[in-house]
Amino acid sequence: MDPIIRKKGSPRCIGYAPGHALWTEAELKTPIPGEDRTFGGNLLWYEPFGPTMPSLHEIFSFYIFLDLRRFVVRRAGHVCEVCGKIAFPRQFERWEYDEKTKIRTLRRLICLCKQCQISSQRDLEGAPFNNQNALESQMRLYRGITYEQLLVYAAEQRSLQKSYRAIRWRSDISLLTNLAFAELPQPSKTLIVNHPDPPVKPPPDRLPVRFFNVQVEAPYRLCHSEADEEKAMAEARRLWPLISEYTSDQISEITGVEKFRLHNVLGSRRACALKLSQADRSGRRRRKKTDSSDGSEK
Repeated sequence: MDPIIRKKGSPRCIGYAPGHALWTEAELKTPIPGEDRTFGGNLLWYEPFGPTMPSLHEIFSFYIFLDLRRFVVRRAGHVCEVCGKIAFPRQFERWEYDEKTKIRTLRRLICLCKQCQISSQRDLEGAPFNNQNALESQMRLYRGITYEQLLVYAAEQRSLQKSYRAIRWRSDISLLTNLAFAELPQPSKTLIVNHPDPPVKPPPDRLPVRFFNVQVEAPYRLCHSEADEEKAMAEARRLWPLISEYTSDQISEITGVEKFRLHNVLGSRRACALKLSQADRSGRRRRKKTDSSDGSEK
C-alpha cells in the first residue's frame, strides 16, 4: 500500500490499522438516534459489573473499541463529562437493566476521566469504605452527598449488584448500529444487535484508514514511522527517556503516536530517564568488575 506523506502544515497523520474510521465533524455533532444523553445525568454512579455484564471493551474487538473510544472522547472535547477535568479521558457506558426480560440495554456513551472511571467501578464487596479514601471522596463530591449518605447509597448498590450478578443477562447494543461501523459482533445468546432497515451507511466524506506506513517530514529528523502499534511504541519507548534530545511533540511526530497516548502508556519521562541512567550506571559497574577480574587473572 502507498504510504501517506505528511507535508508541512498538513494535519498530523496517525498510524491506525486498516479498517479504522476517521470520524467526520458532522458525525461528532449529530446525536446518535436512540441515545439518551441525559440518562443518569452527569453524576457519578456505581456501575454494575460481573461475568454476565461485560463492558463494551470485552464485547468488541480491540480495533472496533478504539474507534468507539475515539468517537466518545472527541465528541466530549477530550473533557470528562462528570468533573470537567482533562486527565486521561476514556469511553464509558451506561446501561438500563430490565430484570423481567433479563435484557440490559445500552442507553448512553459518556466520556470519563481516569479517576471517575475507577470510582465508578469500585468493588463494593472489597475493602471497607474510608472517609479519607480518594475513591470515596470522588464519589461524594460528584454526587453531591455526605459520607453518611454515601454509605447508604453503597449499601443499596451492593445489594442491587448482588442480585444482578445472579442473572444471565443479554446485552442489547443495537444503539451502536446507528454509527455505521465497518464491523460489529454477530448476535448471539448473550448479545442483541438489531440493525435498522435499511442499514445505516457511513457518510461519503468519512475516510476509512487504508494505510500501514506514515512518512513524517521533520526538520530535526526524517523518519519512516511504522503505523504498526508495536513498532511505533517500541520506537517511542526508546526515545522517551531522552529528555535533552527530543520533546514529547517531536517523539509524537517521529513515531506517529498521539502525545496523550504516549504519556498514558509510557508514563513520566523523568522517571524513564532516571531508570535509564541507573541502568547505565549499573552496566558500567558490571563492566568495571569484569575488567578488574580479567586483570587479576592475568
